[in-house]
Amino acid sequence: MDNPIRPLQNAILEGAAAADAKLIVGDNLYMYGEVDGPIREDLPYAAATRKGKARAEAARQALAATSPAKCASPSGAPPISSDRVF
Repeated sequence: MDNPIRPLQNAILEGAAAADAKLIVGDNLYMYGEVDGPIREDLPYAAATRKGKARAEAARQALAATSPAKCASPSGAPPISSDRVF
């Protein structure tokens, strides 16, 4: 089945880029799947569920939109640091 989040995510990213707006994306932990140990933002996405895979795709899409070619305003997220544990 296709990702049900994709159309909404596309509209949000395109709208923010068209308005030259900054977009803050709140993420979740579904895309990491089962983790043995601390969950860190530098872990690979390893979702096994449909929901987790959809969330992983949405997170990748949002990160890809931060490139100058895709979005006038880069992401406001700080660089990934291996010191940050959630």
